[in-house]
Amino acid sequence: VLSALFNNTPLVVMFMPIVRDWAQQRHLAPSKFLIPLSYSSIMGGMLTTIGTSTNLLVNGLLEQEGLEGFTFFAPGWVSLPVGLS
Repeated sequence: VLSALFNNTPLVVMFMPIVRDWAQQRHLAPSKFLIPLSYSSIMGGMLTTIGTSTNLLVNGLLEQEGLEGFTFFAPGWVSLPVGLS
C-alpha cells in the first residue's frame, strides 16, 4: 500500500532490515522474503500515477502531446487485475 504513494526504492531499503530480522528470528532464510518484498513494492507502485517514475513519465508525455493524462488511480485499473492473475 505504501508503494502506491511513495517511491519503491526507499521503501524496499527501509523494510529490508525489518524483513531480514523477522526472518532470522524465526530461523528462516531472509532471501525467501526479500524478493517478494521487492515484487510487492513494484506491484503497489503500479497502482497510482505517482507510484512509479514510469507512470509519471507516460503521464507527462500524454499531457505534452495535448492528451488527457491519467487520473490518480487510473494505472490500477490495468495493474491490479494483472497482478492478481
